[in-house]
Amino acid sequence: MEENYIFRAIENMNPWWKRSDWYVLDSDYDKRVRKSPFEHRWFRILDKAVKQIMRGWGSFDILILAGPRRTGKTSILKKIVEYNYRNKGKHFVYIQLDEYSIKKTVVDIGLKTLLNKILTQFGSQEPLIILLDEASAIENWDLHVKNIFDSFTREGKKFLILVTGSLGMRLMAGSTNLLGRRGDIPVLRGIANPGVILPYKFSEFSEMLSRVKTFIRVVDLLRRQEREKALIKLSEKGVVNDISLRKIEILYRRFNEILSKIFSIYLFCGGYPLIVYEFFIKNELRNLDSKWFNEFANMILEDIKYTNLRMDIARLVLDYLQQINKMSPLVDLNKLEAHIRTISNLSRRDLARFSIENYINYFTGSYTMIKAVEFSQRTQHVRRIKVFITDPFIFHAINSRRVSDPFVFSQEFLKDPTKRGVIMEHVICSHFLRLPQPTLYYHLHEEEGRTISEIDCICRHLDHYIPVEVTCTEREERLREEAERVENCLDNIKINTRPIIVSNKMLEIERNYVIIPAYLFLLLF
Repeated sequence: MEENYIFRAIENMNPWWKRSDWYVLDSDYDKRVRKSPFEHRWFRILDKAVKQIMRGWGSFDILILAGPRRTGKTSILKKIVEYNYRNKGKHFVYIQLDEYSIKKTVVDIGLKTLLNKILTQFGSQEPLIILLDEASAIENWDLHVKNIFDSFTREGKKFLILVTGSLGMRLMAGSTNLLGRRGDIPVLRGIANPGVILPYKFSEFSEMLSRVKTFIRVVDLLRRQEREKALIKLSEKGVVNDISLRKIEILYRRFNEILSKIFSIYLFCGGYPLIVYEFFIKNELRNLDSKWFNEFANMILEDIKYTNLRMDIARLVLDYLQQINKMSPLVDLNKLEAHIRTISNLSRRDLARFSIENYINYFTGSYTMIKAVEFSQRTQHVRRIKVFITDPFIFHAINSRRVSDPFVFSQEFLKDPTKRGVIMEHVICSHFLRLPQPTLYYHLHEEEGRTISEIDCICRHLDHYIPVEVTCTEREERLREEAERVENCLDNIKINTRPIIVSNKMLEIERNYVIIPAYLFLLLF
């Protein structure tokens, strides 16, 4: 492909090379990001990393960031440029690797050669901040990045490479070739690599209100370590007077009503920045165009093209979750497989080439879902799992497929206490994905088709079990009965931790159980 054409494409991707107010030409970024009260945790980390290397605190580093499409990965990169603009932005080089001409050039000459040509052509300056967006669109992306990293370090360059991608499976698999290649930028030393950028979690969503964010800072619950400490203390039997639990009680007294209202909004729009902007800011909670439901339902399938899986079967999996499973997290893979075989007229042999587990792994690998397996080994249902959808709006986008007015349908869905409980279970349990390397279980013991004992989710974190049961009832006595039931379940499966009953509004911390409102529990992630 003609070199001048590639240079023009790269120049268009880096408008800050020509003007300091480049963002006024980028209406999406200007409206949805610059003027938004919401802020990703990852922006604060990456902004600090760039500032440190600019000041000479460290010489080089690399960070890989996976995450679903539309979670704001590109916007975070652009925001870092804006907040660290120097010398006509020549420290920053942004390359969108899923753009056709760029992708073809990388295949032809390699990413390292392309990048060196760009640095020479446009006179980039050190320290170099190399922003490689949607790297998972490139086959063997990790080898390309490894070559750049090794070349830069041999030449003694000062640099930070940030790599993003939406296909987590490919990004995570390739990242193993880069695990030993880390640098010395202070803020990144304690950061897991690869990292995961997800939609706004509820705590980020609620901190849009400055008074909530300020107060959380006052009681020192904003730092991640404090939140995780409080989460562990909730599930420790006999702990009632710990300072972390007192902080939760203070938050409950001060912000119970406002957090409850914010949570109701979050249960609909979730944390995708585009949807938050369209519904919360632009339309002031009044409506949301049907096109966004369709777009996001299709968006979660976009990366299928980078796999050997079939798009038609992936769509049938979503149809099954909506129509047959009624959005319940509990999925019997045998029934799912039989349903798809019948609908698509596939033989067992045909379907064996496209294992149902592979499709579940696609959704979990792209971070739109997270999987839990049965805790007890006694179960005979070896192919029964729970699948939690990681964002409320993705839940609604799947649930409203083929509905004429998905906005009204979703609003009515949330008014039904039973259905609201279903989406709450998805939201609560999928937030465990925000913890480092969580392992998720559930417990379900049945006899003759009747449920004997059940626990929605049991997360293993830091060698500690955190059991959660989501209950939508407003009756306090019913919640206490549920706590006793879950406590007995834990005894039966020999887990010696305190059950956490996630409720609508009730807070009660006792020696043998905790009942906590969903919005307070989610603040701990």
